[in-house]
Amino acid sequence: MNKVKRKKIDEIVGKLNDLKSEIEEIQQEELDSFENLSEGLQQSERGQALEGSAQSLSDASEHLDSAISSLDEATSA
Repeated sequence: MNKVKRKKIDEIVGKLNDLKSEIEEIQQEELDSFENLSEGLQQSERGQALEGSAQSLSDASEHLDSAISSLDEATSA
């Protein structure tokens, strides 16, 4: 891989890291909202939706980690 392509991938990795940070912030907000609910409300439909949303955001963050790792491997090969 040439220098130009490596630089483009490095820029993409930077953008993905920024997006991952934003997703993690939203995930934390969802978790905080869930944790601020009473135990009864945590078991409600709304509480379960907040918890599910936080889990989906966590999954998205993990997928971005995987993509970032793959891109890093591509540039070091």
